[in-house]
Order: sequence, then structure tokens, then C-alpha cells
Amino acid sequence: MKREFPQLFWGLVALAVALLLAAFVAAQAVQQARRSGDEISVTGSARVWIVSDRASLSVTVSDTQNTAQDAYAAVQRGAAALGGFLTAQGVPEGEILRGGVQTEPVTYTVTDDAGRSVQRGAFKISRRFTVQSADLNRVQALAQNVGTLIQQGVPVSADPVQYLYTKLADVRLKLLADATRDARERAQAIAQASGSGVGAVRSARMGVFQITARNTVQADDYGSFDTASREKDVTAVVGVTFAVR
Repeated sequence: MKREFPQLFWGLVALAVALLLAAFVAAQAVQQARRSGDEISVTGSARVWIVSDRASLSVTVSDTQNTAQDAYAAVQRGAAALGGFLTAQGVPEGEILRGGVQTEPVTYTVTDDAGRSVQRGAFKISRRFTVQSADLNRVQALAQNVGTLIQQGVPVSADPVQYLYTKLADVRLKLLADATRDARERAQAIAQASGSGVGAVRSARMGVFQITARNTVQADDYGSFDTASREKDVTAVVGVTFAVR
């Protein structure tokens, strides 16, 4: 029994040393894991619904004639007819932007008496009128009624109505704050699942803004800016890296 006791004692000592070494290695492994995973990167987003508060309609008067004088005279007559149309529609003078006269030399091909193709020169002259108003319904009515000018022989063409929002800068600031809070909530959910917490922001990157028609899923890598819809969704995305504690 006396010989067996030293062997048992030293065996227990060896076992204790082995356990201490194992605990030390495990602690080092946990510490190393924490060092390698001391941050978390997430994407946060926020969306808000807006209603356009301004509308814009551009109407161009243009005509092509063999001489610049004839083309200019036709455009002047068309501009006068368009101005009268806008006045009759109740558009205030302050809401009308009159662009300058644009001249563009053009060529066209005709067939002469001998059947040969001959190029001729001409001049295209145009002038753009733009109505910008907070009265969205009036601008929409203008777009629907501009066809009456064409029926009268006035050489006009109209672009689609653009619906804009003038307080977009304020919306962007709020969305960035909301998207950052969303990113923190997502990071906290991930960190809590692994028994950790979320610390300070290490870095943040602002993504693109998406301004889309209401309740659509349209998205573009470079951002989108819808002007065809009165009601829009504005979405902001941010990428945030947090410290993990």
C-alpha cells in the first residue's frame, strides 16, 4: 500500500496538470476567436412614403423649313398659340419658363426629275416652354389637353409630366438615421444569438437611394429616381460595421 500511494499521488498530479493545460488552451482558443470575430457588418434599410408636391410639363414648339426665316416665323406663330393656350388654362405667368430659340441645320433627301437622290439643306428651329406648378391637377390637365393645339395645326410636342418632391433633402437625413438604427437592431439580434453584445460603430457606408413608384419592388444598383408617379417610396440603405463586445 505504501508503494501504491506515491503512484496514485503522482497520477493525480499529472491529471490535474493536464486539466489545467486543457483549460488554458481552451481559454486561448476562446480569446483568439473573440479577436477574430470582434466586429460584425450588417445592412440596414428604411423606407418612407411621400406624395409629390410639384409637377413639371415641358412643351416644345418646332418647325423645319428650307430657310431659317420661314422656320422662325412658324415657331413664333406656334409660341403665340401655345402662350394663349396656357393663359386660357389658367396658368399664372410666374409658372411658365420660356426657353430660348434653338436652331439646328438638317439635311433631307429628295428624288429629282431624273430619279437621282439629291440631298437638300433645311433648318429646324425649336423653342421649349416649361410649366412648373404646385397645382398637380392643373399640370395633368394641361398634358391631357395639349393635343388640341395639334388639332389646330400648331407644331408642338409634349414630354411626360414629371412629379417631383421638393423636401427630399430632409427625407434623406431622416432615412439615414432610421436605416442606421435598423442596422444596429439587426446586429444586436445576431450578436445576442451568439452570447455577445454590440458596441460602437467601426465604419459606415451609405448605399444608394431608391425613389420608386408606390408599392413597387423596382431597384437599381446606381439608384433610381421615379418622376412618373405622384406617390413614391423613398428607400435608403446603409452598411454598418459594429464592434462586438
